[in-house]
Amino acid sequence: MKTIKVLLTALVISGISVSCSSDDDGGNPTGGDLTAKWNQTKTVTKISSETYTEDYEDNSPSCGHDYLEFTDDNEVNFAVWNLNGDLECSESFATNLAEWQRDGNTLIIGGTNVYYSGTYEIKRLTGSQLQIQSSSSSGGTTTTTTIYFTKAAQQ
Repeated sequence: MKTIKVLLTALVISGISVSCSSDDDGGNPTGGDLTAKWNQTKTVTKISSETYTEDYEDNSPSCGHDYLEFTDDNEVNFAVWNLNGDLECSESFATNLAEWQRDGNTLIIGGTNVYYSGTYEIKRLTGSQLQIQSSSSSGGTTTTTTIYFTKAAQQ
């Protein structure tokens, strides 16, 4: 009888530990919904063996955060917040900036003169985080750029 209780307890504990996982558990989930507003937080660029991290610092103090928006209509919009001469925040909004397509973990952002244009691999897409990565090679040197976003708060 004691053996049965020990086995049942072990099964219950293992079932709980297998069925519970966190959105930020260190795994690589990519099944989230892309349609949302996303605030860029940083860009990490790796050139050969050197890594460079640049925090996104283009947000105006006291104003809202700039954001990239993926719409249900496969459009990409970009909003930039600025502090005007009257010390009031104003949002410059570029609509229909580009179009996006997703096929599995491949994200294509198309458009002319668009900073984010290109083909990316979605490295992480959860309810709160988005990481997209692109790579290129030139002259035997590989450059990998990963752009990090957090989901924008509802406005």
